Amino acid sequence: MENYSVDLKAMGIVSIMETRSPRKVLKFNLDEPGPIQLPSEYRILTVNRFAGQNSVWIEVNPDRPLTIEATFDRIGTGWELDKKIYSEFYIGTIFQEPFVWHYYMGVK
Repeated sequence: MENYSVDLKAMGIVSIMETRSPRKVLKFNLDEPGPIQLPSEYRILTVNRFAGQNSVWIEVNPDRPLTIEATFDRIGTGWELDKKIYSEFYIGTIFQEPFVWHYYMGVK
């Protein structure tokens, strides 16, 4: 049996732990109306229900300026999609009986 190794750095793949920029995970309540401000470096981690609230967890670089305005739309299963959803991206589903909510995020 041959042993193979892969040089991930040579492939341009670097884990977050290897980057020098600081990271922080923030939680936002999806039930509150209005946009949220995010730094220019962010990554959506998950959406879920926590402490009675529909929430999104986002990894951010807190040293970057707040240049992104993010909005979130909730669509129920079986609902017709609004045309603006086509320009947003899906971030996850939350089961809140008797409903199933699908969340989309738009950025400016």
